[in-house]
Amino acid sequence: MEVKLSKDILQKGIQTVQNAVSQKSGLPVLANILFEASKDRIKLAATDLEIGIISKLANIEIQEDGAISIPAKRISDIVKELPSKEIHISAKKNNQVVIKCDKSVFKIMGLPKDEFPKVPELSNKDVLNIPQKLLKSMLNLTSFAVSKDESRYILTGILFIVTDKKLSLVATDGRRLAVINKDIPKPGGFSRKVIVPIKAVAELMRILRDEGNVEILFGENQIAFEFDETLLITRLIEGDYPNYEQVIPKSTQEKLRISKESFYAAVKRASLFTTPDSQSIKLDVLKNKVVVSKVSHDGGESREELDCNYSGEDLTIGFNPTYLMDALKNVGEEEVSFEFAGGRQRLYLYRAAGADRIGQVKKEAVAIRDIVGDIIKKLETGRGLQAEALSACWATIIGEENLRHAKPVDLREGVLIIHVDSSSWIHKLSMEKPKILMKMKDVVGEGIIKDIKLRIGEL
Repeated sequence: MEVKLSKDILQKGIQTVQNAVSQKSGLPVLANILFEASKDRIKLAATDLEIGIISKLANIEIQEDGAISIPAKRISDIVKELPSKEIHISAKKNNQVVIKCDKSVFKIMGLPKDEFPKVPELSNKDVLNIPQKLLKSMLNLTSFAVSKDESRYILTGILFIVTDKKLSLVATDGRRLAVINKDIPKPGGFSRKVIVPIKAVAELMRILRDEGNVEILFGENQIAFEFDETLLITRLIEGDYPNYEQVIPKSTQEKLRISKESFYAAVKRASLFTTPDSQSIKLDVLKNKVVVSKVSHDGGESREELDCNYSGEDLTIGFNPTYLMDALKNVGEEEVSFEFAGGRQRLYLYRAAGADRIGQVKKEAVAIRDIVGDIIKKLETGRGLQAEALSACWATIIGEENLRHAKPVDLREGVLIIHVDSSSWIHKLSMEKPKILMKMKDVVGEGIIKDIKLRIGEL
């Protein structure tokens, strides 16, 4: 193989594919980029066996066809430091690669093409063609809600739902949910539901542009995105995504409109007073006014008033500020709309310019010291809002799916009584007791829950 090309073209191609290079694999060839020259093009490919990226570079002078894989980090570092002049790359029969530019010469060892994994081709595929800008925007408005917990593997990707005329993207980590629905400019005439891993999503967000279209090719257990002489293909996450629609109410109670920039800035300033042990900030929603505040354990305090459009009942709510900021910073509109529903235990954030739900944030387990503390103190076992609030607090700590194994039943003089279904769960919760108590204090405030007692009982 022997080629000549400009530094800018080569560097752009390397940057497009290099994030697919495997960093930890025991196979040395997966740390390489495959260079394959034919006719007037050179194809660069990289893969970690889960995701693969191919970039085709045009306007290349091909002096000899051929292919070889070159260590990704080494060639990337070399090209980055070369002057902006023509680069000459040649591969010898012994797999030695010679790189020349101006008066510089580098020699590195590559590996033969035969050792490089072949990037699969999709068969029996359904194809959807949409603008790159549309897909990039939808990914930005959902990717922040993807779970980082590998034990909840299904939630570590974005759910793509294709119907005859609509594309929907869904992401959740169990505490927040982001959903966006868009009409398809050119309907594909098929329906599919697939879960795309977050690594592939991150790469798409990095290399998609604001111009041109992208073809989405749906295979049996893979999906590919083809655009601008670039192909990204990834394995799908297998499994059934949770029924997210059941947590979205058909109607909401109170609605609030506010300037995105001013609200984001106020939340960010209040978050400066959060600590790992006390992460939530407080929002007091009043008539045409929102008060964003935070009181830290060391006596520090932040308080800021913002104008808004709101005429419902007064509310006091606590939120993890990160959840709010993650959603807000991806919104392009000047105003956002908030809606409250589900006994005020959930907040829904909409773009003011449309009806796309870009973030549903679970309230911090109804976590406001002056409201929740009073509710829990007046707890009536198994009845009404009080028991519901206590269960919400407990679910925030151990996860809603674990309520079938351990359920709160009473609170007596600061001691939380938990019924569990097995001795193994008693052991597990006993081992994590200090951590659970610390989290409980963060959720409901100091002095409300002082201890936890575990009992085998009916759930």
